[in-house]
Order: sequence, then structure tokens, then C-alpha cells
Amino acid sequence: MRKKVIAGNWKMNKDLNESQNLVSGIIDGLGNENKCDVVVCPPFTSLNEVHSLIKNTPIKLGAQNVYYETDGAFTGDDGLKVIFCIGESLAQREEGITNSIVEKQLQKGLDGISSEELNNIIIAYEPVWAIGTGKTATPEQAQEVHAFIRNYISQKYSKESGEGLIIQYGGSVKPDNAASLLSQPDIDGALIGGACLKADSFLSIIAAA
Repeated sequence: MRKKVIAGNWKMNKDLNESQNLVSGIIDGLGNENKCDVVVCPPFTSLNEVHSLIKNTPIKLGAQNVYYETDGAFTGDDGLKVIFCIGESLAQREEGITNSIVEKQLQKGLDGISSEELNNIIIAYEPVWAIGTGKTATPEQAQEVHAFIRNYISQKYSKESGEGLIIQYGGSVKPDNAASLLSQPDIDGALIGGACLKADSFLSIIAAA
């Protein structure tokens, strides 16, 4: 059975002191809870401090803005576990081409990726029209796309790969809608934006998972 993954994407929010306070609040509220995987993705300036604070806790550390090349004038590294975000615009959804857009993004994003490498990838379905807008896909809309993604992976790789893939939903996930989204059979977690910037709301989403 797939384990839920709840990731908080802080983006360019929180200075060093605010980051310490936030992650300390999450640690205190979480305790030894490990029924789902929890990831925090602070800004670059707070990575080292947050890393120190979460050592010996169930919380995992994520970072942002890296590049896939092995070397050169890039900002990147090898051996990373990746959260690969895909999703359609409002115009594309209204046009009825969501699946087509998602399929193209999967084709390009996973080009050259082996089934073994796929084990280090989480896919996050983030409809562009729901990011930071307060709008959220209904659980049924989100489930439909998640099922499409899983079926695509099953056909491109294997049924085993499709069944094992973690697919998160991202796009205005909040404590009051998390449970209904996370109860869908193909939604394996959430990639959280604004609601991860307060310990209590982030912890509520983790509890829903």
C-alpha cells in the first residue's frame, strides 16, 4: 500500500528565525508520528538550519531550484528524489484537453527515465488555475487526473510501476478540504503552498493524511 506524502513548499517565504519557529512547531506537533511521510522545503537561506533541526525526526528535507545536468554552469546535483509538477491552465481545462496536456508533460518530463529511476520521482498534479488562487479542483476532478497519470505510467513502464508511484495533489490544499482530497484512491498526498506556512494548518493536513 502506498504511503501518503505531505510536502510543504515554503517557496521564498520565512527568514531564518521564522523558519526555526515554523519547523520547531511542526516537530512539536508531529511527535513520533510516521503514518505518512512529511517533507519541508524551505528557501535556500534556511536549508542548513532546518536540516539541523529535523535531524533525528521523521521529517524529510526538500529544496528548490536545481538543475538536471551533472556538471557545468548550473545549480544542480545528482541522486535527488524529485517532485515533478504537472498541470493544465484554466483555458486548457475549459477546452477539455486536460489529459492531453498532462500526457505531453509526462512524455517530456520522463523522457529517458528508466523504471528504476522512476522510484526516485513523485509526481504532483498541480492544476495551474488552482495554485495560489484559492480555487481547488474537486476531489472527483483531481481523482480523474490522478487515475489518468497512474494509467499512463502503467502503460509506459509496467503495472507495478504505476501501482507504486506516489502522485500528490497540489493547488490550494487546506485543512478544510484535505480529507476529501486525500480520501481519493489515487491521491497519495499533497504538495502544500500557503497552508504549510503555519504549523497548525500544516499539522492539520498531516493529520488528515
